[in-house]
Amino acid sequence: IGAICIYESKIAKELDTPFINRLKNIGIKPNITVECNTKKNELYIDSIAVDENHRGKGVAKQLIEASFLRAKELGIDLSLIVDEAKADVKNYYERVGFKPCGNKEILNHKYIYMIKEIK
Repeated sequence: IGAICIYESKIAKELDTPFINRLKNIGIKPNITVECNTKKNELYIDSIAVDENHRGKGVAKQLIEASFLRAKELGIDLSLIVDEAKADVKNYYERVGFKPCGNKEILNHKYIYMIKEIK
C-alpha cells in the first residue's frame, strides 16, 4: 500500500554511479544533481508513495515515523526536499517537525531543503 525510499546521504554519490555509468554507456551526458547534503551525513527521504486507494489513512505518516526511528538508531538528522510549488506538502512536513533550511535548484526546478533534527 505504501513505500518510502531512504538512505544515508554519505552514500548518495555511490548510489548515483550506476545511473551515471548507464547514461554514459548509451551516449548521454549525465546531468545528475545530488539532492541531499553530502557534507553532513543525514538520513535522506528520497521518495514516498501511497496507493491512491489508501491515501488519507495515515500510511505516509507511519512511513515517515519509521524513518524517524531509523534516523534515531543511526544518530543522524533526517532531511528531504519539497517542491516550492507544493505549500501544502511543505506545511505537512513542518507539522511533523521538519524545518526549512535552504533552497535547491535541480534541473531548473526549485525545491525547499528541510531537516528534522533527531535527538
